[in-house]
Amino acid sequence: MKAKIFYISLLILISQNLFSQEINSSFYTTTRINQADSNQLSLRIENTNFFKNDEFFGGLTSGLTYIGTYIRPELVYQPYKNIKISAGVHLLKYSGLGIFSQILPVFSFQYSPNQNIDFIMGSLNGGLNHRIIEPMYAFQNHLINNLENGAQFLVHNHKINLDIWLNWEKYIFKTSHSQEAILGGVHFNYILFGEKTKSNFKLDFQALVAHKGGQFHNPEDILQTLANTSTGFIYSKKTKSTFIKKIGTENYYLSYNDASGNSVNPYTMGYAIYSNLFIESKYVYIKAGYWTGEDYISSRGNSLFMSMSDKDPNFVLPITELITGKIAFRKQLFTDIAFEARFESYMDLQQNQFEFSYSFYLIFNRNFFLKKL
Repeated sequence: MKAKIFYISLLILISQNLFSQEINSSFYTTTRINQADSNQLSLRIENTNFFKNDEFFGGLTSGLTYIGTYIRPELVYQPYKNIKISAGVHLLKYSGLGIFSQILPVFSFQYSPNQNIDFIMGSLNGGLNHRIIEPMYAFQNHLINNLENGAQFLVHNHKINLDIWLNWEKYIFKTSHSQEAILGGVHFNYILFGEKTKSNFKLDFQALVAHKGGQFHNPEDILQTLANTSTGFIYSKKTKSTFIKKIGTENYYLSYNDASGNSVNPYTMGYAIYSNLFIESKYVYIKAGYWTGEDYISSRGNSLFMSMSDKDPNFVLPITELITGKIAFRKQLFTDIAFEARFESYMDLQQNQFEFSYSFYLIFNRNFFLKKL
């Protein structure tokens, strides 16, 4: 109890003295179609240079340093006002390796029947763009493998944001000796009160379903289907202060279900509660949170929130309890270049273990006009 009071008090003191946009907003990209770009050929370059050092020492996971860069150049052609086609390559290079870890083709076909709806096939607007919360989708996924391929349906207006996607991670043939791997997801939020650019109260639903299987799998392969959902609300209030731009809270109820039938996981059902307070200013974003879970497992989430270890199959925590604190500093150096530094902390109250991470990023995203066709 004394430890809880100490860390809650510490986070409150920090939030009162250090007051940017949503914590991952620097990494968001958009594929929205501009009708004025009809018959235009352009070059799009997305580039993120990263250094992320995780100092994790508890029983759930080990620390790791991610340092490197990924770049994604694409030729983008818009033959009609509501259709866009892009093709390019995704390159991932870790410092200290003499080779690229990923050299992957990128191809996308996008159709927008109106200004509020987008349908994408091929390479998706994925990764952190889905805006899935950390216990369900860990940030480092964006640095390891953020290229998704499949189909995506997007709806966006003054009240609704909807993202439905199917990421076909592993395709198999009849002669394949591996399992197919599919990740499907939904993120829906609805502004119940207020306006998108002002103070508002939003209902929020998120779901991820990860499946490994297929009709041509080897008999010894284990079929696996893991489902994670999150239901909650987000309240944010714009302030009149010239320093603090916005304050708010996020609150979620999460569930986990293993529908594999013959599961290899220690738990097949679980739940959790995750609550956060956040403060935004022009350059700094602060979030303080509390997590408690029981028998909770996620296929893509941060391992610090899980009830089972990713490094020791014999280590489990039926009850998990964390106090989290995050500070991100973001500076827009130029219109298309951003710098971000962040510090993230996790106090595991069950293990009495303090885990932390610090990171730096340089991000370059830009479209270059080539010609009209």
